Amino acid sequence: MATSTTAQDMMRCDICKNNEVQMHCDACLVNLCKLCVGEHFSKDLSKTHKIVDYKDKKSTPIFPQCASHSDSLCECFCKDCNIPLCLKCVISTDIHRNHNLSIISDILRFRKDAINKDFEELKETIIPTYQFIKSSVQLRLKQIELIYDNIKKDITKHGQDWHKEVDKCVNKLSSSVQEMKTKHINLLKEHQDDVNKRLGTIQDSVQQCKNLMESNDISLCLNYTSLNEEYRQLPQKPVGDIPVFTPLQITPSKFLDMFGNLTSLTFRKEKQGYSMKTEYSLPILKHLTEKPDFRASKIQIIDKSDEGISQDRSKKILISSRDKMQILEFDQVSLVKSITTETPNRVTDISVTNNGKLAYIVYNYDNKNISVNKMNESMENICLENWRYCDMYINSSGDLLVIMECYEEKQVKVVKYPYSNMYVKQTVQFDNENKPLYSSGICKCISENRNFDICVADFEAGAVVVVDQAGKLRFRYTGNALWNSPCKPKGISTDSQGYILTLDWKNSCIHIIDQDGQFLGYFELSFRKSYPLAMCTDGDDMFLAVGDRRSKNPSIYECKYLQEL
Repeated sequence: MATSTTAQDMMRCDICKNNEVQMHCDACLVNLCKLCVGEHFSKDLSKTHKIVDYKDKKSTPIFPQCASHSDSLCECFCKDCNIPLCLKCVISTDIHRNHNLSIISDILRFRKDAINKDFEELKETIIPTYQFIKSSVQLRLKQIELIYDNIKKDITKHGQDWHKEVDKCVNKLSSSVQEMKTKHINLLKEHQDDVNKRLGTIQDSVQQCKNLMESNDISLCLNYTSLNEEYRQLPQKPVGDIPVFTPLQITPSKFLDMFGNLTSLTFRKEKQGYSMKTEYSLPILKHLTEKPDFRASKIQIIDKSDEGISQDRSKKILISSRDKMQILEFDQVSLVKSITTETPNRVTDISVTNNGKLAYIVYNYDNKNISVNKMNESMENICLENWRYCDMYINSSGDLLVIMECYEEKQVKVVKYPYSNMYVKQTVQFDNENKPLYSSGICKCISENRNFDICVADFEAGAVVVVDQAGKLRFRYTGNALWNSPCKPKGISTDSQGYILTLDWKNSCIHIIDQDGQFLGYFELSFRKSYPLAMCTDGDDMFLAVGDRRSKNPSIYECKYLQEL
């Protein structure tokens, strides 16, 4: 019969193999029945056996054997020499006469306390930090792939406008980007492998600490060496300066020099690139509050600004109206500074990214084009030809998303332009069955989610239309049974959780759906039935709206709708 414990079998004596285990020798780590205790003693009379009930096994400390007196166990510890001693060593020699001696059980308690602190730090701080570093490197690898691919696309697109002779320049620069991309990715992968290797070593240390805390073997505890100081020395973080391609105007000569400049790839390692969990934590997860906290700011708007609202990282509120743009700097509810930029044509929209890129659109009815005004930078024109402007958004990559309508053909499309150069980078218009994604009409609003989905509030269709970054339809959201009236989405925004907020203009409420189109909830606007003018969400997941249309001097309304888990 097997000696191991199973669901059908009891623990058997290690000597007779038949009787149930009742006793245990802590010195020899042997399981015994009561009948075999004497036989176990007789096998080795020179050894000091510790027989206890099986339920109390490992309760007796296992003292180390004295190196000088083989028949004695060490029950003392010399702190000056850092070695265990038996009583004979203490009494019979003068070596340790004036040394600092302690009972070894006291030393064991202090050592186990230190091991427990190491265990807690490894489990609670060091391993989560390394896991965060690991996930950060994985995310950075994906970002690097996208960044380098976008650089190659920019170079390729710029080359299409040139003569065939320029293809040599394109191939040379593309090859340089590929080489730098390979070096960059290889460096990050090497860093990733190093982090994984160190993480494995740390996990081994965690297991060692757990084993030592469960063990009563003093020798093992005394021989334990803490590696936490080494683990606290986090790996240096490799940081690469991403090359930037700068296209130049075409001239008849010096094609390569005039085609564009590609900065060299450089690397450096930041010693303080990583920090422990207290400073370097995983993203904060939030959920919807039961009752949104809606309040009106005391900041007054200079005009009925029914075109657009946005907010940058420094908490500047940017508002566009029909003939001007207003920048509001504030401290909580106190207005610090207001800057107004007037234009001869209609200011139709405004947008700003987390890294401070800002643009506002000026629509020229006569020339059928729009001017993209970049603050403190150049102004560029986009010719719409037979199309007319609907809405604009600057995405996380700095690209300009413009939604426009062809009035004669009753078609609507989304066009993506690079922020630095206004050529057509992508067009989104039809689904897989070559049917229009969007209804005709200019009442459209656009945004981009954190997973790079393009989200459009289609007022005429009464739907939120979401496509992925390749332009493939993901879902349509047409509302929820909140009222006996259709949803009319007139504004749209996204937040840090990937939630999509759409302003139901007709019902004066905000619908909240997740990035897969599932309805999460809604909240009514405090100025219900007063038709808000514009909306956005800021970096702190606060909902901002300009309202209401009936007021001569509309205010900014704020709403806290998320809370941390």
